[in-house]
Amino acid sequence: MLFFTRYRNRSPDQWRRISASLALLASCTGCTSLLVPQTGEKAVRMSQIRGAPSYIMPDGSDTLHEYNEGPFGQTTWIGRIGADGRIKSYTQVLTAENFARITPGMPAIEVEKIVGHPYEISEYARQPGTAWNYGWRESNAFNVVMTIFMDADNRVLRLENGQDPRYSGGLF
Repeated sequence: MLFFTRYRNRSPDQWRRISASLALLASCTGCTSLLVPQTGEKAVRMSQIRGAPSYIMPDGSDTLHEYNEGPFGQTTWIGRIGADGRIKSYTQVLTAENFARITPGMPAIEVEKIVGHPYEISEYARQPGTAWNYGWRESNAFNVVMTIFMDADNRVLRLENGQDPRYSGGLF
């Protein structure tokens, strides 16, 4: 109510200028680049936008900066920083394509470089090894959990994809 009380006495010309400014802002196609680190920028830009990374991992001469979106988040972003201190890539890694790259026998460290760290690691009393759970949005429509089963040597045994029990019937 305060908004309308404060602005109700605007002239039609003022409203046209406000409307034009809002339309220009809404049509801005490059606006998202203000919030997403861009390839070629200095790595410090990623920290300015995203804050401190959840994890930092070496990968050859590059460094991977991982940004988890929390236990109910369904995205994990990994920024690849080159030896020159510039961003080489910045991508959302919880995708069907990336999970398809994970194969039986792959070491855990390689899994982390592809899809980041899981939101949960479970151990089972009657089965050696662990289960790594990754919540994600399959086809940008379904709330699912990809479980990667690891053996006692931290190598991939198998992957299973299923409905995410953290959401009410997978409807959100």
